[in-house]
Amino acid sequence: MLIVDDVSTDSTLSLAEAHAARDPRVRVLRMPLNSGCGAARNRALELASGEIIAYLDADDEFYPDHFRQIHSRRTDGDVFVCRYDVVDERPGDEGRRWVFDPSTMATEVMRRNMSVPLGVAHLRALTEKLGAFDESVALGEDTKLWQKFAANGARFIFLSARSGLYHIRPNSQSRMTRVYDSLRQPGQTAE
Repeated sequence: MLIVDDVSTDSTLSLAEAHAARDPRVRVLRMPLNSGCGAARNRALELASGEIIAYLDADDEFYPDHFRQIHSRRTDGDVFVCRYDVVDERPGDEGRRWVFDPSTMATEVMRRNMSVPLGVAHLRALTEKLGAFDESVALGEDTKLWQKFAANGARFIFLSARSGLYHIRPNSQSRMTRVYDSLRQPGQTAE
């Protein structure tokens, strides 16, 4: 596990370092300057050695069986897209939950964002061959990478398994938080 701290101003770095001190499989990297999601993810990709890459933003959670689910399908495709649970924590919507199913947008990958990073894992070989995140983009760098994969013939596998829990918080930087209501389709079910 590679944890990249993009010059956080809270206790993230000390918590990550404490976790790494207890588990030798965890490595903590600190960016020299706040450089954004794309640069932080690219730094981790430079040092990643695993066959499969999965992303977890600081405010999201993987479910315990997520890696097993991806690993069991690793020979079936190049990009693995999972459903995930969404919990809304914005004022007025606290506690509202639903399942987001990216497969409902499988044919639209070149036109819009189909999933947040929590819902996507891919073979490391893709970024080695095609390049990584566009660091010049402040928001949507993940969408651009998924689109680059699709444009270059990567095989996308949409899984029914849920990868984890995506939190919509009032102070989130993600563009997805502002458009989730418009994305809810018949394929997304409330819980």
